[in-house]
Amino acid sequence: MNIGYSCHMLTDDMNDIFVISGRTVTEVREELRKVKEATLGQSRSLFNGHQFSEKMNDIKLESVYEETVTSEYALVINGHSLAHALEADMEKDFLEIACMCKTVICCRVTPLQKAQVVELVKKYKKAVTLAIGDGANDISMIKSAHIGVGISGQEGMQAVLASDYSFSQFRYLQRLLLVHGRWSYFRMCKFLCYFFYKNFAFTLVHFWFGFFCGFSAQVSDNVSPSFT
Repeated sequence: MNIGYSCHMLTDDMNDIFVISGRTVTEVREELRKVKEATLGQSRSLFNGHQFSEKMNDIKLESVYEETVTSEYALVINGHSLAHALEADMEKDFLEIACMCKTVICCRVTPLQKAQVVELVKKYKKAVTLAIGDGANDISMIKSAHIGVGISGQEGMQAVLASDYSFSQFRYLQRLLLVHGRWSYFRMCKFLCYFFYKNFAFTLVHFWFGFFCGFSAQVSDNVSPSFT
């Protein structure tokens, strides 16, 4: 948690910081239930499966309903508790609570658990995921995300080799997303427009010549036109 405060992910202005440290499935389920009650101010029975609110009845099972929470909360969970929270009967509840918190910190987790958290978000949320890491233990997480970013440094080059983008310092992530990412989006849009125009012009010439050659596959010119 000290690292969270030093990175300004946790602040004193937050309404509450919840710590999940249960060792058994029952303890983790009970702690998640208390967090849900504290964030929403009322008890919901999403964890026992018997009662559902009217809103939740309209939600598809393949998605996670995201509550609107005006206050700022943080969730801290360790590796032992995360192993139970990622089980099939509890993963949706854990993700729903995580989406209601401003900051979620998973500490002392294994490389497999990092990848499972990314896969959980990809499974239930319609969002593009980005994972960033600097060591070999982040490779599975980087490969599981839609966009993988590696940081080169003292941890070695394993994360860089497995990532889509790489840089030397974490502060360059803002420029990668807001500047280079936007430029790449515009370049891709222009390329697609040119791609359709090029293929349409190239195909239309051969299709029109087919009326004159009786669609006999005769070559319209000795030199085939090229578009660069």
